[in-house]
Amino acid sequence: MLIKALCDFYDLLAAEDEVNEKGFSKVPICYAVSLSPDGKITGITDIRRAVKVTDKKGKEKTEYEPVTGRFPFREKSTSIKAYRIDHRGKYIFGLSFDPDSGTLSFTDKAANEKFKEKNLEFIKGMDDPTVNAFRNFLESFIPENETENPYILSSGKNLNDGGFCFVLEGFAGKPLHEVKCIVDRIREEAAEDDINEDAAVCAVSGRKGKIAQLHNNVKGILGQKMGTFVCVNNKSEESYGKTQGFNSNISEETMNKYTEAFNYLTSHTDPNTRTFTNKAYIDSMTVIFFAADRISKKEDELLMRFVFDDSITSDVLEPQIQTVMKHIRTGSAVNCGEIETDGSADYYVAGFVPNSSRVCMKFCCRDSFGNILENVLRHQRDIYMGENDRPVTIRQLTAELASPVSKEQASPPIIAALADSVFLGRKYPDSLLAAAVNRVKTDSDSEDNNKRKINSRRAGIIKACLNRNYKEEITVALDENRKDNAYLCGRLFAVLEKLQKAAQGDLNTSIKDSYFASACSKPSVVFPKLIMLAQNHLKKLDGDFFNRQIGSIINLMEGGFPAALSVEEQGMFIIGYYHQFQFFYKKNTEPSTENE
Repeated sequence: MLIKALCDFYDLLAAEDEVNEKGFSKVPICYAVSLSPDGKITGITDIRRAVKVTDKKGKEKTEYEPVTGRFPFREKSTSIKAYRIDHRGKYIFGLSFDPDSGTLSFTDKAANEKFKEKNLEFIKGMDDPTVNAFRNFLESFIPENETENPYILSSGKNLNDGGFCFVLEGFAGKPLHEVKCIVDRIREEAAEDDINEDAAVCAVSGRKGKIAQLHNNVKGILGQKMGTFVCVNNKSEESYGKTQGFNSNISEETMNKYTEAFNYLTSHTDPNTRTFTNKAYIDSMTVIFFAADRISKKEDELLMRFVFDDSITSDVLEPQIQTVMKHIRTGSAVNCGEIETDGSADYYVAGFVPNSSRVCMKFCCRDSFGNILENVLRHQRDIYMGENDRPVTIRQLTAELASPVSKEQASPPIIAALADSVFLGRKYPDSLLAAAVNRVKTDSDSEDNNKRKINSRRAGIIKACLNRNYKEEITVALDENRKDNAYLCGRLFAVLEKLQKAAQGDLNTSIKDSYFASACSKPSVVFPKLIMLAQNHLKKLDGDFFNRQIGSIINLMEGGFPAALSVEEQGMFIIGYYHQFQFFYKKNTEPSTENE
C-alpha cells in the first residue's frame, strides 16, 4: 500500500519537476574545476551561493550553500564505488586534505583508479570540447604528482566532503554534467535498463518490466544512515528458486520511484523556515506524511502544526488554528469546515524505526485528509484539560511517559498505537493509560522543577483514555456531582493536602509525597490514617471550611473507601485529584477567606 502511494506521489513530484528524471541524481556542488583543452587544471572556483540567514539570537549572517547539479544516478555506498561523472574529491583527485597541517596526501589510489576506468569507458566515442578536456584530464592527471597543486589546496577541507564539477577554462560552454552528449547517453542507458528478456509483471504497478534484484537505499531515518524497504539476504527467506529482490517482484521502475519519493519526503525543507515539510520525529521514530493524489502543502503544514511541531507559525493558518482552539477551550463543536483544506485528498501517515540494514515500518495510517483532520481535532478535544492554548503534539505526550530520572523514550509500539488513535480515531492503547498512571504514582514534583507529577498533559492522557476507551464522560473542570468512589477519593486527597498546607505551610515531605501512590492503589488502607492526621491539622485552624469540604465528599461515597482500585479507577482517582487541585488553584480558595 505505502509503496504504491509513494509511486503515485513520485508522479506528482515529477510533474512539478521536484524529483530526478530516471537515470539522474541531484548532488550538491561547491567548486568548479576549470580545465584547459589539454586537460590541465587551470583553476578551482567556489560556486556556492551566499545566503542571508538569521540565527537564534536574531542576528543576520551570511552562509554559503552548495548549488545543485544533475548528475548520473548514484546511491550512497560504504564500499569503493566510482560513478560516471563523479563529483567526489577523493575519486576525482585521489587526494585528501589534512586540516591540521594544511597539506595534501595521496591516500585514495583505488578510488581514483576506479574513477578513471569508469569514466574513460563512459565517454568513449564522444566528441565535445568539454568532454575532450575531461578525457585528457583522466589520462594525464597523476595524483602523487599533485600534492602541492595550489588550485586543489585552495579547496581546503571541502576536498574531503564537498562536491566538484568540471568546466572548460573561462567557463566556456556548459559544465561537463550538462553537456548534451553526456545527458543523451545517460538517458539511453536508463532506457536500455528496461529491456530485459526476463521481464515480469510488477506486483505494485501491474506493468511488465525488469524486476529489481537490489533496491536503492532510503535515507532520513533517525538513527540509520541508509537502509532498504525490500531486501532478502538469507537463503531461508528465498522461495521458488528466486534470490534477493527477485522474491518481491517489484520492477526497477517502481523501485526507483518509491525510493526517490521517500528520500524527497525525508529531506525536503521549507526554504524560509528550514524545517522539514513532510517529516517529523516522535522520540526514536521517524514519521512521514503526504497526499498520494495531489500536492498538499497546506494540509501538510496543518498536520505538522496540530500533531508534530507546535512551534511552527503561519500567517495564513494561525487564525484558523486559533479559532479551532477557541472552540476546544469553550467546549463548543469543532467545525472542520472553518479550516480551508482539501478534505478529499488521499492521505498517508507512516512511522519508521531503524532495524539493522532494513527499514522497519511500525504503522501506516491511510484515509481522506478530511477524516484524518477530524480525528486529530477530536484527539485535541479529548486531551484538553483547560490549560492548553496551543495544540499538544504527540511528542509532548510521549515525553510525559518518560521518567525524569532515566529519560527513557516511549516504546515504538506505544507510539504506533497512539498514532492509530490520533489519525484513525481508534481507541487509545491500554498501555498508554497504564504508563501515564504509573508515571504519576512514581514521579515526584521535586525530580524536575519544570514538571509536576500531575500536570495538564498527563491528566489529559488519562481523561482521553477513560472517555474514549471506557465510555466515561469526564469533564474538563471539577464535577461536584460525580459519585464515582475513585474520583471522590482523588478529590478528598486534594482537600487533605490543602488542609495540611494551610495548617503547616510548605513542607519538605507532604502527604502527597508519602501517601499518594498507596492512596491511589488501596484507599481503604490509607485514608483512615489520613483522616486521623487531618484532625490534628483542623485543631490549628479556625472555622469549618475543610470540615465541610471533607464531609461533602465523603457523603457522596457509596460503600466507603474502596479496598483496591484497578488501573482505570486509579486514572479516575488522579483526575479527581487534578480537578480538585485546579479548583483550589484557580479560585485561590484559602481558609482565611472561607472561614465563618
